[in-house]
Amino acid sequence: MKLMLRREHMNKFVMVFVFVALLAAEGCGSSNTGLGTTTPTTTPTGTNSNSFDWGAPYFYGRNIYTSIDGSSAASAPYWAAASSSIAAPANNVVQVNVDGGVPSFITNPNIGIYANGIFATVNVCAPGTSTCQSIDHVLVDTGSYGLRLLSASAGGEFTLTLPRQVATDSNPIAECTQFVSGYIWGPVETADIKISGESASSVPIQIIGDPNFAVIPAGCSSVGGTNESSATGLAANGVLGIGPFPQDCGSACTSGSGTTPIEGTYYDCSSTNGCTATFESLTAQVQNPVSHFATDNNGTILELPSLTGATATVSGSLVFGIGTQSNNAIGTTPILTINTTGSEVGDFTTKYNGNSLTGSFIDSGSNALFFDNSSIALCADLNNNFYCPVNLLPSQSATQIGANGTNSTVTFNVGNADTLFNSNSGNDAAFNGLTGPN
Repeated sequence: MKLMLRREHMNKFVMVFVFVALLAAEGCGSSNTGLGTTTPTTTPTGTNSNSFDWGAPYFYGRNIYTSIDGSSAASAPYWAAASSSIAAPANNVVQVNVDGGVPSFITNPNIGIYANGIFATVNVCAPGTSTCQSIDHVLVDTGSYGLRLLSASAGGEFTLTLPRQVATDSNPIAECTQFVSGYIWGPVETADIKISGESASSVPIQIIGDPNFAVIPAGCSSVGGTNESSATGLAANGVLGIGPFPQDCGSACTSGSGTTPIEGTYYDCSSTNGCTATFESLTAQVQNPVSHFATDNNGTILELPSLTGATATVSGSLVFGIGTQSNNAIGTTPILTINTTGSEVGDFTTKYNGNSLTGSFIDSGSNALFFDNSSIALCADLNNNFYCPVNLLPSQSATQIGANGTNSTVTFNVGNADTLFNSNSGNDAAFNGLTGPN
């Protein structure tokens, strides 16, 4: 789920939902068509043919390091990959699960199983108090930045009352968060965040689907795609954005960026005049919570075991910090630095099929590997956002190249999406080999 606020190009975000007995692809509601069939419900509104989206299947069998820009991690920001070794429980470790998502969503005919969704539990509290709530099935997303929780009124779990961020005119601040399939909308509020033994105080977060912010400004809705500020749209109780930057928009949204605030980002919302685009300082923007931890704050390691084909559930670990404790050393693992300037900030190059794809990124929030290859057959049914070769295409190869010139050759499989989704009578949630076009 790659966040667009820091991006000048559009990137792939495809959601796949696999029903217990009825399969669906592409989120935001569906019509059921019978056992073992697939039904897409929305179509991505933007693509980037110059990218390779290394989504959730890339994480199986690997430890993926994500360092945060401006942190103590040497050469940050960067990605790095090592062979999988799942960390044991510790104060800086939280368990992650690929289990299909929120149980009540799985049985909802408009949502169903969330394929390749990597989930964790996050605790949020009113700042400085013991008034807290534990939110399960928050999507772990290395392609975005900040904690975003789905309100109970929109079908999620979040019910706390938190202090609302306000502008200098005392009007509340809301945010339009853009993804390629659509957008989410809601106010910015302040919370203490606790994950395993780590904590961050007074962090700006976004509350999705707050009914007090029912009117969405045209500058947000006009970005294209669907409004995903609901259970059927998001299919998770929230998003934990732990990408390689500390804020979700950066200097582009501050007053120093120009004379006119960017539409489709932050808004000053008046009860009489509606919401108008506004500047937002770096410290007021929705924050990557990891960067606010006391010590293990320079990055993360997302660790999943190896997987062949499909299975019902997978469990792994999300480790906080890089080189801060004995369980998060990086050793001699090669690092691929990412672009910090230009039009492809946060990206690196992938050489694949004779092309140099300079807008590539690693994104646990995308549930497939997305890349263009016209020689691979698309699924012929309604699930045509994915590849369906007649036979498994094993040991495909691509080379990742960091901004520092470091190379890493990656092999991956291209499976038949229909075959994967129909495995185990449609009860599986974890799929290696799931791929599709940009």
